[in-house]
Amino acid sequence: MSRHAVKSPAVASRRGIVFGVAVGAVVGLLAPLPLALLLRHVLDLPEVEATPISRPLTATYWLPWTLSWLTVNLPGVALLFSARTRHFGRWFLIASLLISTVVVWFYFVLEYKGFSPD
Repeated sequence: MSRHAVKSPAVASRRGIVFGVAVGAVVGLLAPLPLALLLRHVLDLPEVEATPISRPLTATYWLPWTLSWLTVNLPGVALLFSARTRHFGRWFLIASLLISTVVVWFYFVLEYKGFSPD
């Protein structure tokens, strides 16, 4: 059998898993913060205050982070619709959901509770 023979489905499957998880993890880690900051600017929301003050939980806090989270994970959902990309999309979505959820909640709490002493 030559070197250029067709790979077995198990090998292709493992590559799809590794590639999907790697890309999903990178996107889930690096994309939410810039997207949320861009959305904050585009929607003309107030700037983040560093000191913790008592304030109600309004849309100015959760809206950019929710839209950012949805935008980051939407490609994974779109990849699930095609049979050719479903395997990659499944693992991309799992990795990006797990990582982007942690990242978004971290920055959301940091923004809402403040990140410097009074």
